[in-house]
Amino acid sequence: MMISPLLARSALFVSPHWDDAVLSAGGLLAGRADADLANTLLTVFAKVPEPPFSEFARSFHRACGLGDDEVQVRVTEDRAAATVLRARLVHGDILDAIYRREARGNWLYDGEGKTFAPRAAEDDVMSDVRALVAKTVRETSPDLILAPRAIGDHVDHVLVREAAVSVGHEQGIPVLQWEDQPYALRQHRILAPGGVDVAIGETAWSRRIAATEAYASQLRMLFRPEEDWAEELGRYARSLSPADQKVERYWSAEAGACGSAPVPDDPSVQ
Repeated sequence: MMISPLLARSALFVSPHWDDAVLSAGGLLAGRADADLANTLLTVFAKVPEPPFSEFARSFHRACGLGDDEVQVRVTEDRAAATVLRARLVHGDILDAIYRREARGNWLYDGEGKTFAPRAAEDDVMSDVRALVAKTVRETSPDLILAPRAIGDHVDHVLVREAAVSVGHEQGIPVLQWEDQPYALRQHRILAPGGVDVAIGETAWSRRIAATEAYASQLRMLFRPEEDWAEELGRYARSLSPADQKVERYWSAEAGACGSAPVPDDPSVQ
Protein backbone atom coordinates (compact mmCIF):
# COMPACT_ATOMS: atom_id res chain seq x y z
CA MET A 1 0.00 0.00 0.00
CA MET A 2 1.24 3.48 -0.84
CA ILE A 3 2.17 5.60 2.15
CA SER A 4 0.93 9.17 2.40
CA PRO A 5 3.71 11.67 1.59
CA LEU A 6 2.95 13.29 4.96
CA LEU A 7 3.32 10.09 6.97
CA ALA A 8 6.65 8.82 5.65
CA ARG A 9 9.25 9.20 8.38
CA SER A 10 12.03 9.66 5.82
CA ALA A 11 11.71 10.63 2.15
CA LEU A 12 14.24 10.66 -0.68
CA PHE A 13 13.62 13.26 -3.40
CA VAL A 14 15.54 12.22 -6.53
CA SER A 15 16.11 15.33 -8.66
CA PRO A 16 17.64 15.11 -12.14
CA HIS A 17 19.16 18.61 -12.04
CA TRP A 18 19.77 21.24 -9.40
CA ASP A 19 16.38 22.94 -9.57
CA ASP A 20 13.93 20.19 -10.54
CA ALA A 21 12.74 18.86 -7.17
CA VAL A 22 12.31 22.30 -5.60
CA LEU A 23 10.50 23.74 -8.63
CA SER A 24 8.11 20.79 -8.65
CA ALA A 25 7.84 19.46 -5.09
CA GLY A 26 9.12 22.33 -2.96
CA GLY A 27 5.86 22.70 -1.03
CA LEU A 28 5.95 19.10 0.12
CA LEU A 29 9.64 19.43 1.01
CA ALA A 30 8.87 22.53 3.09
CA GLY A 31 5.85 21.07 4.83
CA ARG A 32 7.62 17.86 5.72
CA ALA A 33 10.54 19.81 7.17
CA ASP A 34 8.13 21.87 9.27
CA ALA A 35 6.69 18.60 10.59
CA ASP A 36 10.22 17.44 11.55
CA LEU A 37 10.21 14.69 8.93
CA ALA A 38 13.53 13.80 7.31
CA ASN A 39 14.15 14.77 3.68
CA THR A 40 17.13 13.91 1.51
CA LEU A 41 17.49 15.79 -1.77
CA LEU A 42 19.61 13.83 -4.26
CA THR A 43 20.69 15.84 -7.32
CA VAL A 44 21.74 13.17 -9.81
CA PHE A 45 23.43 14.98 -12.71
CA ALA A 46 25.62 17.22 -10.55
CA LYS A 47 29.14 16.46 -11.74
CA VAL A 48 31.04 19.63 -12.62
CA PRO A 49 32.20 19.21 -16.25
CA GLU A 50 35.57 20.16 -17.66
CA PRO A 51 35.80 22.33 -20.81
CA PRO A 52 35.67 22.37 -23.74
CA PHE A 53 31.90 22.62 -24.06
CA SER A 54 29.68 22.15 -27.07
CA GLU A 55 28.14 25.20 -28.69
CA PHE A 56 24.77 24.01 -27.38
CA ALA A 57 26.11 23.92 -23.83
CA ARG A 58 27.65 27.37 -24.23
CA SER A 59 24.35 28.74 -25.52
CA PHE A 60 22.65 27.24 -22.46
CA HIS A 61 25.19 28.98 -20.22
CA ARG A 62 24.46 32.28 -21.97
CA ALA A 63 20.71 31.80 -21.55
CA CYS A 64 21.31 31.41 -17.82
CA GLY A 65 23.28 34.64 -17.81
CA LEU A 66 26.48 32.90 -16.78
CA GLY A 67 29.86 31.97 -18.20
CA ASP A 68 31.46 28.56 -18.32
CA ASP A 69 31.48 28.33 -14.52
CA GLU A 70 27.72 27.86 -14.85
CA VAL A 71 27.69 24.44 -13.19
CA GLN A 72 29.56 25.62 -10.09
CA VAL A 73 27.05 28.47 -9.74
CA ARG A 74 24.19 25.97 -9.95
CA VAL A 75 25.79 23.84 -7.23
CA THR A 76 25.85 26.91 -5.00
CA GLU A 77 22.20 27.67 -5.83
CA ASP A 78 21.23 24.09 -4.92
CA ARG A 79 22.92 24.35 -1.54
CA ALA A 80 21.11 27.62 -0.81
CA ALA A 81 17.71 26.09 -1.68
CA ALA A 82 18.39 23.01 0.45
CA THR A 83 19.23 25.28 3.37
CA VAL A 84 15.88 27.08 3.03
CA LEU A 85 14.06 23.72 3.01
CA ARG A 86 16.26 22.11 5.69
CA ALA A 87 16.94 19.11 3.46
CA ARG A 88 20.01 16.90 3.50
CA LEU A 89 21.71 17.44 0.14
CA VAL A 90 23.54 14.78 -1.87
CA HIS A 91 25.21 15.55 -5.21
CA GLY A 92 25.78 12.76 -7.73
CA ASP A 93 28.93 12.42 -9.80
CA ILE A 94 27.22 12.08 -13.21
CA LEU A 95 27.29 14.61 -16.03
CA ASP A 96 24.20 16.43 -17.29
CA ALA A 97 23.08 15.29 -20.76
CA ILE A 98 24.46 18.39 -22.47
CA TYR A 99 27.98 17.51 -21.28
CA ARG A 100 27.96 13.79 -22.10
CA ARG A 101 29.90 12.33 -25.04
CA GLU A 102 29.94 9.03 -26.85
CA ALA A 103 33.08 6.86 -27.09
CA ARG A 104 34.46 8.72 -30.14
CA GLY A 105 34.13 12.06 -28.36
CA ASN A 106 31.05 13.34 -30.16
CA TRP A 107 28.41 15.16 -28.11
CA LEU A 108 25.43 12.92 -27.37
CA TYR A 109 22.96 15.79 -26.91
CA ASP A 110 23.88 18.94 -28.82
CA GLY A 111 20.44 20.52 -29.19
CA GLU A 112 17.00 20.67 -27.59
CA GLY A 113 15.73 18.32 -30.27
CA LYS A 114 18.00 15.68 -28.75
CA THR A 115 17.60 16.39 -25.03
CA PHE A 116 13.80 16.27 -25.25
CA ALA A 117 13.82 12.97 -27.11
CA PRO A 118 14.50 9.26 -26.49
CA ARG A 119 17.88 8.44 -24.97
CA ALA A 120 20.74 8.18 -27.45
CA ALA A 121 21.76 4.62 -28.21
CA GLU A 122 25.36 5.37 -27.21
CA ASP A 123 24.36 6.86 -23.84
CA ASP A 124 25.25 4.16 -21.30
CA VAL A 125 24.67 6.21 -18.16
CA MET A 126 21.57 4.35 -16.93
CA SER A 127 23.52 1.85 -14.83
CA ASP A 128 25.34 4.72 -13.09
CA VAL A 129 22.06 6.53 -12.33
CA ARG A 130 20.49 3.39 -10.91
CA ALA A 131 23.59 2.62 -8.82
CA LEU A 132 23.59 6.17 -7.39
CA VAL A 133 19.91 5.97 -6.41
CA ALA A 134 20.42 2.53 -4.85
CA LYS A 135 23.47 3.75 -2.90
CA THR A 136 21.57 6.77 -1.57
CA VAL A 137 18.66 4.52 -0.56
CA ARG A 138 21.06 2.30 1.39
CA GLU A 139 22.57 5.32 3.13
CA THR A 140 19.31 7.11 4.01
CA SER A 141 16.77 4.25 4.45
CA PRO A 142 13.76 6.21 3.13
CA ASP A 143 10.18 5.07 3.61
CA LEU A 144 9.21 6.90 0.40
CA ILE A 145 10.99 7.82 -2.84
CA LEU A 146 9.88 10.81 -4.92
CA ALA A 147 11.05 11.41 -8.48
CA PRO A 148 9.93 13.17 -11.66
CA ARG A 149 7.09 11.91 -13.81
CA ALA A 150 9.17 13.21 -16.75
CA ILE A 151 6.51 15.52 -18.18
CA GLY A 152 8.26 17.15 -21.12
CA ASP A 153 10.30 14.00 -21.84
CA HIS A 154 13.72 15.44 -21.02
CA VAL A 155 16.15 12.54 -21.34
CA ASP A 156 17.62 13.06 -17.86
CA HIS A 157 14.19 13.20 -16.24
CA VAL A 158 13.23 9.93 -17.94
CA LEU A 159 16.47 8.29 -16.76
CA VAL A 160 15.82 9.34 -13.16
CA ARG A 161 12.18 8.25 -13.30
CA GLU A 162 13.11 4.79 -14.56
CA ALA A 163 15.94 4.37 -12.05
CA ALA A 164 13.83 5.50 -9.08
CA VAL A 165 10.93 3.22 -10.00
CA SER A 166 13.29 0.28 -10.53
CA VAL A 167 15.13 0.73 -7.23
CA GLY A 168 11.93 1.44 -5.32
CA HIS A 169 10.22 -1.72 -6.47
CA GLU A 170 13.36 -3.80 -5.94
CA GLN A 171 13.68 -2.51 -2.37
CA GLY A 172 9.94 -2.55 -1.62
CA ILE A 173 9.82 1.24 -1.17
CA PRO A 174 6.80 3.19 -2.52
CA VAL A 175 7.57 5.69 -5.29
CA LEU A 176 5.66 8.88 -6.00
CA GLN A 177 6.23 10.96 -9.13
CA TRP A 178 5.88 14.73 -9.13
CA GLU A 179 4.68 17.02 -11.92
CA ASP A 180 7.75 18.43 -13.61
CA GLN A 181 7.64 22.23 -13.58
CA PRO A 182 7.47 24.41 -15.58
CA TYR A 183 6.53 21.74 -18.15
CA ALA A 184 3.32 20.77 -16.33
CA LEU A 185 1.87 24.27 -16.20
CA ARG A 186 2.55 24.66 -19.94
CA GLN A 187 1.21 21.22 -20.92
CA HIS A 188 -1.68 20.88 -18.49
CA ARG A 189 -4.03 19.62 -21.17
CA ILE A 190 -2.04 16.41 -21.74
CA LEU A 191 -1.81 15.20 -18.15
CA ALA A 192 -3.43 11.89 -17.29
CA PRO A 193 -6.06 11.64 -14.52
CA GLY A 194 -5.48 9.70 -11.32
CA GLY A 195 -3.03 12.00 -9.58
CA VAL A 196 -2.70 12.47 -5.82
CA ASP A 197 -3.34 16.08 -4.83
CA VAL A 198 -1.42 17.38 -1.81
CA ALA A 199 -2.76 20.71 -0.56
CA ILE A 200 0.04 23.13 0.34
CA GLY A 201 -0.60 25.68 3.07
CA GLU A 202 0.57 29.27 2.71
CA THR A 203 3.57 28.88 5.01
CA ALA A 204 4.91 25.89 3.13
CA TRP A 205 4.14 27.54 -0.21
CA SER A 206 6.06 30.67 0.78
CA ARG A 207 9.06 28.51 1.68
CA ARG A 208 8.78 26.76 -1.68
CA ILE A 209 8.89 30.13 -3.45
CA ALA A 210 11.82 31.32 -1.32
CA ALA A 211 13.77 28.14 -2.11
CA THR A 212 12.96 28.43 -5.82
CA GLU A 213 14.32 32.00 -5.82
CA ALA A 214 17.73 30.53 -5.02
CA TYR A 215 17.89 29.18 -8.59
CA ALA A 216 18.27 32.60 -10.18
CA SER A 217 20.16 31.29 -13.21
CA GLN A 218 17.43 28.79 -14.06
CA LEU A 219 14.53 31.17 -13.53
CA ARG A 220 16.14 33.50 -16.04
CA MET A 221 16.28 30.68 -18.58
CA LEU A 222 12.93 28.96 -17.86
CA PHE A 223 10.69 32.05 -17.76
CA ARG A 224 10.49 35.12 -19.96
CA PRO A 225 11.41 38.48 -18.37
CA GLU A 226 7.79 39.66 -18.49
CA GLU A 227 6.51 36.53 -16.74
CA ASP A 228 5.85 36.53 -12.98
CA TRP A 229 7.00 32.96 -12.36
CA ALA A 230 5.82 32.84 -8.74
CA GLU A 231 2.36 34.02 -9.73
CA GLU A 232 2.24 31.52 -12.60
CA LEU A 233 3.16 28.62 -10.34
CA GLY A 234 0.61 29.75 -7.76
CA ARG A 235 -2.14 30.15 -10.34
CA TYR A 236 -1.44 26.69 -11.72
CA ALA A 237 -1.37 25.16 -8.21
CA ARG A 238 -4.78 26.70 -7.44
CA SER A 239 -6.20 25.42 -10.73
CA LEU A 240 -5.72 21.83 -9.51
CA SER A 241 -8.06 22.31 -6.54
CA PRO A 242 -11.83 22.91 -6.66
CA ALA A 243 -11.43 24.52 -3.22
CA ASP A 244 -9.00 27.13 -4.62
CA GLN A 245 -6.16 25.77 -2.49
CA LYS A 246 -2.61 25.55 -3.75
CA VAL A 247 -1.94 21.94 -4.70
CA GLU A 248 1.00 19.83 -5.79
CA ARG A 249 0.05 16.73 -7.78
CA TYR A 250 1.80 13.37 -7.56
CA TRP A 251 1.33 9.91 -9.08
CA SER A 252 1.98 6.51 -7.57
CA ALA A 253 4.42 4.57 -9.78
CA GLU A 254 3.32 1.09 -10.77
CA ALA A 255 5.92 -1.62 -11.18
CA GLY A 256 7.92 -1.18 -14.37
CA ALA A 257 5.88 1.81 -15.55
CA CYS A 258 5.11 5.45 -14.83
CA GLY A 259 1.42 4.80 -14.26
CA SER A 260 -0.65 6.05 -11.39
CA ALA A 261 -2.78 4.77 -8.59
CA PRO A 262 -4.58 6.71 -5.85
CA VAL A 263 -2.96 7.19 -2.46
CA PRO A 264 -5.25 6.75 0.54
CA ASP A 265 -6.08 9.83 2.62
CA ASP A 266 -6.47 13.44 1.54
CA PRO A 267 -3.03 14.76 2.44
CA SER A 268 -2.32 18.42 3.01
CA VAL A 269 0.71 20.43 4.02
CA GLN A 270 0.41 23.48 6.20
